[in-house]
Amino acid sequence: METTFQRVKFPQPNKVLNNLMRFYFTWLILIFACSISAQEKLEDLSFYIEQHSDKLAAGRNSSSGDLLDYKAPWIDRMEFRTETRDWELVQQEYQFRLRPNTPKVRKYQKQVYQDLLTELEATKAAVKTYGLKKVYENWLERIFEDRRADLLVNSRSYYDDLVKVLSSTNQKGEIDALEIIEVKIEREELELKIKNLQKDLANPDIQNSLLSIEDIKGKILIDSDNPGLYPSIASDLFDLQKIENKYALEKAEKNKAFEFAQVTYRGPHDEIWQERISMSLAFRIPRGERTNFDMLELQIDKMMEQEQIAERKLDYQNSLGSATEDLQEAIDAYDEKKEMIAQLAKYGDILEKYNPSTKGEIIKLISLKMDAMDGQLDLLRLEENIYERYIDYLDARSIFSTQPTISHLTK
Repeated sequence: METTFQRVKFPQPNKVLNNLMRFYFTWLILIFACSISAQEKLEDLSFYIEQHSDKLAAGRNSSSGDLLDYKAPWIDRMEFRTETRDWELVQQEYQFRLRPNTPKVRKYQKQVYQDLLTELEATKAAVKTYGLKKVYENWLERIFEDRRADLLVNSRSYYDDLVKVLSSTNQKGEIDALEIIEVKIEREELELKIKNLQKDLANPDIQNSLLSIEDIKGKILIDSDNPGLYPSIASDLFDLQKIENKYALEKAEKNKAFEFAQVTYRGPHDEIWQERISMSLAFRIPRGERTNFDMLELQIDKMMEQEQIAERKLDYQNSLGSATEDLQEAIDAYDEKKEMIAQLAKYGDILEKYNPSTKGEIIKLISLKMDAMDGQLDLLRLEENIYERYIDYLDARSIFSTQPTISHLTK
């Protein structure tokens, strides 16, 4: 929330009425906002990280233990068939067929199933990190609302001094009533802003737990010297391995030499020596891999996945570079503003020693002090922007997904 001080002007009566209307309208809105947002104690960031994780995990299974343990069968399929002969039940024909599994097929069936379980657990872990960036942003916003409120509290005296000065008579013995009303309106608006900002109470320990600007600078320097691996490399390699395991399973099934064994029983015959029970064996004639559409499709899937991995790596590098650049620009803007304020500090010392002799000089002096307070508010906004860009930087590095339980914004 941005807050700037209003400069003292010399309004017309109708402008004062407009300000009065604005004041009462603002009063109603902020009172309503304050009434629906009860004052609460701001906790440490790690508390909200844990709370967020528990909330997302509620109602979800934490493991795949409830799933049935897959047993790769030795017999892939069992079939029973029957066939009529002149609709004579006693002469019915019966067939029993078994399709066996090979050791290689069983091996890769287990592996593909294990890949599915691993993917399920990874998805559940990713759910716990969903929206974690927003948790950081909300906590940071509440920290700086508290700091902004402290600055605004210190500005109360400026409005009180203005009212005192304006309440004194001028050379003609007149009082600037309209100006007094406008300053009082601005004073009340200031109180409402302070009250709205102070809905969260942050104790000094939590305020001091926030990383310093120098800490952030140091982390950027360390990261630039040690960029580390592409954070999604493990996930990408797993995706490739899944395709390779599916391909190996398809190949093992295709290369099965023994297709099935079959036993046939035929009903009674007129000839006593005629065969009633027979056994059949089926073997598969091998064909080239290029004739198997499923295997060709998996090969193409693998090549597409490799291209997508290369694209994701490039997107990651671009995103991280952009986030790093934005963070550095925010730091530079803050340092520039801080240096400017430091250079102007000597004039502040002069103003403190200056003894104004006229009413106009007193008003001008108060106005200069309010300008200095505006500068502090601007510096605070620039400081907050650094932390916002730092959160974007952490997100670009996938820190929230790879290290979700650690507080990366506090010491």
